[in-house]
Amino acid sequence: MTVLAAWSAMVALTAPGCAGTTRPIGDDAGAIHVGVHYSAQVARRCSPQRNFDLVKRDFANIKKMKIDAVLIDDLQPDDVDSVLQIAAEDELKLILADPEAVNRVRGLSQSANTITRLPESKVIGGYYLGHVVDSATFARARQEAARVQSVHPGAATFVHMDASMISDERARAFDHVIVYSPGGTDSHKQSASNGGFQTLRFGGENGDSDATIRSWLLSFHRGLARGQSEGLLIEGFRTLPGEKVGLVHQDAPLSPERITMVQRIATRAKLWRKVLTGLSPTPLVPLEESLASVEVTLLARGTRRCILVINPSTTDFARGEVVLPVELNGSPVVRAVVVPADGAAGLGEVIRARQSRLVIPVVLAPGDAALFDLF
Repeated sequence: MTVLAAWSAMVALTAPGCAGTTRPIGDDAGAIHVGVHYSAQVARRCSPQRNFDLVKRDFANIKKMKIDAVLIDDLQPDDVDSVLQIAAEDELKLILADPEAVNRVRGLSQSANTITRLPESKVIGGYYLGHVVDSATFARARQEAARVQSVHPGAATFVHMDASMISDERARAFDHVIVYSPGGTDSHKQSASNGGFQTLRFGGENGDSDATIRSWLLSFHRGLARGQSEGLLIEGFRTLPGEKVGLVHQDAPLSPERITMVQRIATRAKLWRKVLTGLSPTPLVPLEESLASVEVTLLARGTRRCILVINPSTTDFARGEVVLPVELNGSPVVRAVVVPADGAAGLGEVIRARQSRLVIPVVLAPGDAALFDLF
């Protein structure tokens, strides 16, 4: 069982009281570390002739952004095969919402437009079954999970589950649980969560401003500082009618700036997870001569230690030094090594501790962060 953190408002992957091993979605060879929620309803409205041009462009951009998987809902039966083919061409995995299961979990009768068959394809990474809010919906979701797995033995099952409903037994009933923690309306803030996946919600009143776009990078870095390092789920590719959450507004073109920013976030989610997974935030107070405008977090477990330095401003650069004592988390630090944020980068710069202090130089763009492995 894997628990993915707060979808509303993807961290170890298990919530409090939940047993189970931490693992990404999928097998090691084709693991999903970055996913996006995509509404086929919006795509269909924008392509009423079913030419799938918008879906083709969106999936190509999703691949360009280094995203691994698409959780897709509102998919019409006649469109399933076409969407599967488009996903296969872009080498994307689909987490397919099963409308029949979703309606049953909600206690609704089966809609005439639901997918009456569960397609089987190497493209499909699992099936989404609905939202568990109480004991009745949990019982129905468990029945639907059994039905799906009887049709496709070994198929992965996904559900939303209210944080208040999480328990060891309930979480183990599904392969992947997306913990729903209702929060405020601020799309840049995230609810507190207890799993390893981080969720980013894109959108807001000033969604086209540079500061807003940089705030997505800042939100991702702050999620890492809370321990949410196992992966990333982007909440909303295109906004639904009447909604503000989404990477891009309904049928608007996706700007190069947004593609570049999400690619940057997705690349870091994959690279930095190798260093940060399994580490927990630990209180840390830099020495008083440190640059005051940055946020500094020690992430540690046993002898494994990292320092994450974040520029919380979405408008200003941060320049200066972070000064730390050489004794951190109960053992001395000899050196810090920069963990590259770019897949093309080689070995990072080595910073050696001197005179009982570790001095880390800081030059960070708005919303940016730097990660250091401590030895």
